Amino acid sequence: MNITKSCMSCGGVVFNIISKAGSYELVCADCGVMAGEVGLDKYVTVMGNCSKCSNSKFKVRINKGEEEESWTPECLECRAEPVYKYVNNELEEIDEKSRENLILKDRLAEMAERIKELEDRLPKV
Repeated sequence: MNITKSCMSCGGVVFNIISKAGSYELVCADCGVMAGEVGLDKYVTVMGNCSKCSNSKFKVRINKGEEEESWTPECLECRAEPVYKYVNNELEEIDEKSRENLILKDRLAEMAERIKELEDRLPKV
């Protein structure tokens, strides 16, 4: 089932996008209240403008499935999606290879932390 996202505060259906690394926030264009945060893949973000006409106002379609729901922003003017980009934690644009390297670096850090935790559990010999 598809529905249009509306602001819980004022009922508005037009939103601005605030980019974050790995997610974005939807802010009501009418009252300025944050209507939700949408998670994305790591080191991916959505820019706050349309990929076709550069408009900054969006409606958000929510597709509710049996087990999950997906939110898709559509340009208010031309119905195109916003621009998706690879970014680092500082929201600086990066290429796909740099993104893959950051993901690998994160995985290695997670593994090193897990090894340390396991070593700390071992009895002192």
